[in-house]
Amino acid sequence: MNNLGTFSKIGLRRLLAAAAACTLLVACDDPTGPDPDGPPPTVSAVEPATGTVGTELRITGTNFRAGASVQVGELSATGVDVTGETEVFASVPTGVVADMTYDVAVTNSDETTVTFPGRVHAGRADTRFRQRRHQAFGQQRQHGDRRG
Repeated sequence: MNNLGTFSKIGLRRLLAAAAACTLLVACDDPTGPDPDGPPPTVSAVEPATGTVGTELRITGTNFRAGASVQVGELSATGVDVTGETEVFASVPTGVVADMTYDVAVTNSDETTVTFPGRVHAGRADTRFRQRRHQAFGQQRQHGDRRG
């Protein structure tokens, strides 16, 4: 009886290991299972908040991946450039209507998506936009300082 008890324990271990392997294979083949590429993107800011066709948007957030696309409302943004996991640049597409506000959505190549509601207001086509340059903190020239 002692030999039978030992055999049963070994057989049970093998059976459990085989069942776990089958479960793992089925879970990996499940299209609703976990995403192998990573977590979905998030958006924390879209700048500028107002633009016209061709205005470059800077979208900051997390989990952006190469091949991502950007939607402004239902329109596909142009010139999408994912510069890293936390920053995407895209241009406002043709078709936006002046004085309308649009959601901005980022979709990674694995189809995970985030929508940032009401983030871009389309201005009139004759509105000009300038990028502001900010001097870095501590870079102000002091009176009597001869350094540039």
